[in-house]
Parts: sequence; structure tokens; C-alpha cells
Amino acid sequence: MTAVRMYEYDGPEVLKVETHPVPVPGDNQVLIKVKATSVTGWDYVYRNQMVKPIPGRGALPLPQQLGREASGDIALVGKNVRGFAPGDRIVTLVSPACGSCPFCQRGFDNLCIRTDLPAHTSFGGYAEYIVRDQQSILHAPDNLSYDQLACILWSYGTVLNMIDGRAQLCAGESVLITGASGGDGHSGNPAGKVDGRVSDHCAIVCFGEVQKPPRSRS
Repeated sequence: MTAVRMYEYDGPEVLKVETHPVPVPGDNQVLIKVKATSVTGWDYVYRNQMVKPIPGRGALPLPQQLGREASGDIALVGKNVRGFAPGDRIVTLVSPACGSCPFCQRGFDNLCIRTDLPAHTSFGGYAEYIVRDQQSILHAPDNLSYDQLACILWSYGTVLNMIDGRAQLCAGESVLITGASGGDGHSGNPAGKVDGRVSDHCAIVCFGEVQKPPRSRS
């Protein structure tokens, strides 16, 4: 299979297109035929050795295969895998969690210390095939393309956490979204509407240009 890997930290020139054997899934894993993967800020900071250490997690390993987010089809399943079968459309989780470590037990599953993170402590999606634990993938709906699936979870998940956990917005409140050309900003308005917390009265700021919301009648 073709894969893109890095063996040192620096600019894009450290990314090497290579040929490697197709990985073999374990008993609790699936082999995924990658259809799309996204390029995120994580790829940039990892490649430039800018990732801050997190307690309980290992150092930045090399070689590395970037690509925190990916979508595709299941090609093969391990003997203990349940609920997934070859041919299923899936999307990979960017921060899979074990559910039982001290951080997960306190509700901080994004800080899980027992699960390998893609493009951090395990290879990411920059390859034709990747292996994932069965708890690290989700079934994908048919109405979203592979490209959409590969760039939706991190941005939308981050924004939903901001809306629900950080800002604690109430339905109908007006919201100002800055940096709307980026993944998080671009996701803010539709994610908020899905959550029911953001109305149509939403100002979007992008590179100094403001799209003013209609004047509220309330």
C-alpha cells in the first residue's frame, strides 16, 4: 500500500511517500480502506514538534503517519469485533476513549491515557489502509460524502463542547463567531443549530469582515 510518513521534524519536505505492507488487524480491530483523510492543525504542530506533552501519554514517536481524521470502508474485521462488517462505511474517532481510566471516569475522556490516539501514539490516516480498534470508529451515514466525514468530527465536536460545556448557551441566544473561515468557526453556526442552542441571529466574523445578523424583534 501507499503511505505518507515522516522520520524527522520540519516542514512539508519531511513527508515521504512510500510503499508499505498492508497492516493486519488484531482480534478486536478492523482494517479500513481509507477513502479520505483531512489535513488539520494537528498535522502542522506535530510535524514541527510543537505538541505539548500530556500527563500519562508518551512522547511524540517517529516515524509517524499523520492524519488525525479519516473515513472509509471496512475491509476486514477481527474475530472479536461485533457490530461492524466488511463493506461498512465508517469514520474514525479523533480522540477515542477507554471509558475506564481515571480521566474517563471523571468525564474527561479527551484526556484518556489508555487509548492510542491516531497520528500521535498510533499511525494516522495518511495511507491506503489503516487499523483501528472497534471502539475507535463509528458507522457513517450515507448522506455524507467521505470528504465531509473526514473533516467533521474534530471541528464539530470542539464547537459542540464550546456551546454545551463552555458557553452554556440557551436556545435563541445571539452568538458571535470569530475566525469563521477555519474549521471550528465554520462549524459554529450549523453545529449550534443542530444542538438547538443557536438561532439564525448569528454574526460571523472572518478576516475583519462582519456579516451582521438581522435585528432581533424580541
